[in-house]
Amino acid sequence: MNDTTLIKQELDYQNTGELDNVTPEAASIIAEGQTRVFLSGFEDPSLVRFSKLRPTGRPVAFNDALTIQVPEDGGAITALGVLDDKLIIFKEERCYYVQGDGPNNFGLGAYTPPALVSSDAGCSNQRSVVLVPDGLMFQTDKGIYLLDRGLRLSYIGGEVEAYNSQTITAATLLSDSNQVRFLTSSGSTLLYDYLFRQWSTFTNHEGVDAAMSRGTYHYATSAGLVRQESSTNFRDVTTGYQLVIETSWIKLNTLQSYRRVRKLLVLGEYRSVHNLKITTAYDYEEAVTDSREFDPADTMNLGTWVA
Repeated sequence: MNDTTLIKQELDYQNTGELDNVTPEAASIIAEGQTRVFLSGFEDPSLVRFSKLRPTGRPVAFNDALTIQVPEDGGAITALGVLDDKLIIFKEERCYYVQGDGPNNFGLGAYTPPALVSSDAGCSNQRSVVLVPDGLMFQTDKGIYLLDRGLRLSYIGGEVEAYNSQTITAATLLSDSNQVRFLTSSGSTLLYDYLFRQWSTFTNHEGVDAAMSRGTYHYATSAGLVRQESSTNFRDVTTGYQLVIETSWIKLNTLQSYRRVRKLLVLGEYRSVHNLKITTAYDYEEAVTDSREFDPADTMNLGTWVA
């Protein structure tokens, strides 16, 4: 190795005055953001450890001085999330936040003291925490909540309350489709469209974890399989599946006093061979009073168009 090569090598951090690298104890809760990694789930249930700042190409490193002690009220820490310049610290029955850049790698600077966000709701599951354009979504014992960027807490899971007992194993943002998917270990996957603020569900879609890779959604099943979503294959592995859409009640007496439906038009895109079934109920009764099924190809011109 010549002198030029030595000059180009990175200095040993121990010769720069940086805090020493100290391996933290095992943690059960982890979050990433602000060029740091945050840990919790220690023997001390109200302790958070955070890493030194991570320049490009540097590994994650911790030091015993880089900690946050949260008030004991509200039970143990159950989850962590990063929201803009804030670290959100969820406990069983409360949530707190700290703000700022935190100490640098020489130990200079600090986060603000933990401040209470809510004493009404905490997070019940680290795997349910997901960052969306509006803020952080997370699961509580009472359902799914949103903590917005102004630190206002709102209950947005009312439409899927029936699934509160399910265990969420992954919460994944699909930004290209404006969706958040809450994968569960059993039961239905919950899908939230944050553009239209609407919920829907997937069946036959249970798993242990999920992730986005190169813009494509993948999830792992309990059988050890990894399934990849396709935008062109309209089958569930090798089996066809149904799409069910239920509208709210149409209150005709509020539409300029009209009370009679004479014609129903279906607007959509024909993507693959299928039958379309339309069922109707009247007078706020759940029982179906009319059902019709047809092949859309019979009423459409599906000939080949040549430019």
